[in-house]
Amino acid sequence: MEPRVTVLRALLRGLARRCPRCGRGPLYERWNQLWPSCTVCGLPFETRSGDTWFFTYVTTAGLTGVLIVTMILLQPPSVFVGQLVLLPVAIGLMLGSVPFRKGVAIAIDYLVDRSVQGGSEPAPTGSSRDATGSEPPSGAQPR
Repeated sequence: MEPRVTVLRALLRGLARRCPRCGRGPLYERWNQLWPSCTVCGLPFETRSGDTWFFTYVTTAGLTGVLIVTMILLQPPSVFVGQLVLLPVAIGLMLGSVPFRKGVAIAIDYLVDRSVQGGSEPAPTGSSRDATGSEPPSGAQPR
């Protein structure tokens, strides 16, 4: 049995878009399309998808706040120039960071599941099926 995954290691694995338990399986099949479970250890990735979306929403709000404070502190020469710069930066920041933020949310979900189960690891599914027994999207094969 592998040693217990530390909180920091699980979060860094999520940030790297890898399975928070084993660190070897990818979280995503495509840019923002999750595998139902880890292709290596079988950990289901979205046992409570509402929790991961909540984390993604809250971090989006936080990033928006950072952009607003930056606009106030930097004071562009005109409102138009500020809007012209802010729009592509905001879109790029929000969309570009989604897989990373959602990876951290999945790692947090894994850590919560582990602590709720008294410190034991969540049970692997044994295949690439998710918690409901569904197969990955059509044509998807573990890599």
